[in-house]
Amino acid sequence: MRIRFYLRGDPGALAGDYRYDARLIREWRALGAEVELVALPKCPPLPGLASQLFCVDTGHIRDEGADVHVFDLMAAPAVAWLPLSIQRRLTVRPRVALVHHLVSDEPLAGWRRRFIALRELRFFAAMHGVLAVTSVTARRVRALTGRTLPAAVVPPGREDTPGVPATRRAGQRRPGAPFTILCVANVIRRKGIETLLRAASELDGNWRLEIAGRLDMEPAYARSLVHLCERRHLFGHVRFHGPLTGEPLARLYREADVFALPSRWEGFGMVYLEAIGHGLPVIASAAGGARDLIRDGENGLLVRPGDVVALAGRLEALRDDDRLRTRLANAAARTWRAHPTWRDTAARAREFLEAVA
Repeated sequence: MRIRFYLRGDPGALAGDYRYDARLIREWRALGAEVELVALPKCPPLPGLASQLFCVDTGHIRDEGADVHVFDLMAAPAVAWLPLSIQRRLTVRPRVALVHHLVSDEPLAGWRRRFIALRELRFFAAMHGVLAVTSVTARRVRALTGRTLPAAVVPPGREDTPGVPATRRAGQRRPGAPFTILCVANVIRRKGIETLLRAASELDGNWRLEIAGRLDMEPAYARSLVHLCERRHLFGHVRFHGPLTGEPLARLYREADVFALPSRWEGFGMVYLEAIGHGLPVIASAAGGARDLIRDGENGLLVRPGDVVALAGRLEALRDDDRLRTRLANAAARTWRAHPTWRDTAARAREFLEAVA
């Protein structure tokens, strides 16, 4: 099978959706598929709607040489505003959307959400199937479009390699060390990091919050978090590490007692899977697809976006209750072991593409 895969921007970016795409492509190639990656250029730096309307791409999107076209939803601007006359010339089937989450589900201003929802409607109108990262996302696509496009749920896979599984004793605290909270996320408003900072600041005693992720994606938001830390005198407890990979990131996982990311919305949240693979109890967002992985009170804890009081209570409970921390960590480790591998996910996705074709 020859697959042409379209995304927008830098394929090597560390964000979860790019990491997912890169791993899926790698596994497809290992399964014998020919995959051509087409990285569409970023939208021009124009203000507001103009940037989106001038994102149309007629040069990179072509039919010849592929059996199936897969469009990550981040490529929507290149497809949604193509004139219908050009869309009709893209005759090779199928065209399949890969959807991490709908951008129109993010907390946006009303006019912007309506515009993006229209863009997504036009994007899905050009598709013949959907690969959804979670069941929540699949349902949201159906609700948006009012259509029942053929769909398959293909979650991120666990890393089935030595050293990644939960090898630490579940829930064990390091004697004398501060209660350590880890958050791995790019510092953008959608990730709800201000909620985490405010909740952690309610803790008394010896605690630490480690935040690993890019700080340059929404600079004004990052600066607001720095000001929040200054006002609340948190810099003795909070560290911003910037983007980390490899051993520096693995060390933070080893030293953490709990993982917390109270996003305003998550399509899935690959870091939640990564965290339970390192033996950590997880506090996740109740908004979005994390519910496909984390079940509240069973293998982790869920909090509503923006609920500082609830999040502070959950952090305090995990700090003070060794039995709760151990029970959740053990259940999370079982969830991780039962989760599909990347090869399973890639095989499922390829079977779907072949069936739609």
